[in-house]
Amino acid sequence: MDWGLFDAKAGDNRFLREEIVYSSTWFYYFAIVEDLILRFGWTLSMSLIEGGYIEREIMITILSPLEVFRRFVWNYFRLENEHLNNCGNFRAVRDISVAPLDCS
Repeated sequence: MDWGLFDAKAGDNRFLREEIVYSSTWFYYFAIVEDLILRFGWTLSMSLIEGGYIEREIMITILSPLEVFRRFVWNYFRLENEHLNNCGNFRAVRDISVAPLDCS
């Protein structure tokens, strides 16, 4: 997974990775459950729309901000994992060389 979770050698951090930024593991467990529920929330929405329980526009209004929130949380933990792996493996570089464009 992109978050680096579910590491078998995590030690005290069950189902997480060995090195975590926050001391409270509650954030990580909440993010795992939240991502799983919201990732498959569209299946529930399709059932509710097709069953006639809720209007399509209302469901879109509800699910769109939730999807934005899910992606924000996903990116946050993805960035944290990349930072921990980057600094730990010394892959960080100071300068990035970019070849100049030939406009002729």
